[in-house]
Amino acid sequence: MAPSAIRTMGKVLLCSLLLPSFPGLVAASQRQRGPTTADEPEESSFPDWTYRRASHEGERPYSPSDWEIGYPDCGGDSQSPINLSANVGTLVEATEFNLELFGAECASKELDFEANGHVWEIDFSECTSTSNLSFDGGKYSLLQMHIHSPSEHMVAGSLHDAEIHLVHSRDDSDGTESELLVIGVFLDAKEHGWNVALEPLWDVLGSGAKPRGVINPYELIPSDMAYSHYMGSLTTPPCSEIVRWVVMSTPTVIGDLQLDIFRDSVATATNSQVDERSNTNRPGQAINGRAVYIV
Repeated sequence: MAPSAIRTMGKVLLCSLLLPSFPGLVAASQRQRGPTTADEPEESSFPDWTYRRASHEGERPYSPSDWEIGYPDCGGDSQSPINLSANVGTLVEATEFNLELFGAECASKELDFEANGHVWEIDFSECTSTSNLSFDGGKYSLLQMHIHSPSEHMVAGSLHDAEIHLVHSRDDSDGTESELLVIGVFLDAKEHGWNVALEPLWDVLGSGAKPRGVINPYELIPSDMAYSHYMGSLTTPPCSEIVRWVVMSTPTVIGDLQLDIFRDSVATATNSQVDERSNTNRPGQAINGRAVYIV
């Protein structure tokens, strides 16, 4: 698997959805589990963080290098994303963590769609039938999905064109283990290509059309179940270190037009938080001796 280079959009620098990306996820998790212990600034109509570079240290909205000023957890030792490569990973058998997926179809009318200045987010928490999974003895239910572009995780130092994040909350947590599990799926843009599984989402978020049909979010996961696993954090403020990451090794395809529609929508949104190249990915973080497992 050879990750593609970041694409430079010719017509317009046009972005996983996510977590709001992760702030939205924390709110959804709170609805199910009560408040988190993270010290989070109050929400306002103007975001206090961005992907853009700052002209000087401490400038607001905070750039990625200054996120920890407003959100101390962003300066922690177990942050995400990271560079995934064979020389930092330990090969293990699939039975080591025993990832099992139980996908369910959700009617589009049961989904909550949100497009904002850094992400498209699809909330699955109100679905009658919930997609869920088991991993390393824990059970998790799907909360939401979003996309970042280009990808947040790197593979051998290279980025993919985009990365889907399928965000799950732990069903059987006793408060002593990580609350969230996020499956990352890489997307590589293909000229004249089209990802059929993404089409219902694009119909709503790209054009404002009414939701139709059903969606099985696990259809976005590649059939090749090879993945990397490590303990990390949310990739947007508040950067809470409560995430078990499962990043699929094999990318899937997104049409170049689909990707352009997504990036353009996020870049032109009110109070857009994209960087100078219309990107919405956090820079790679130090591994700091964490175990990275390659399954």
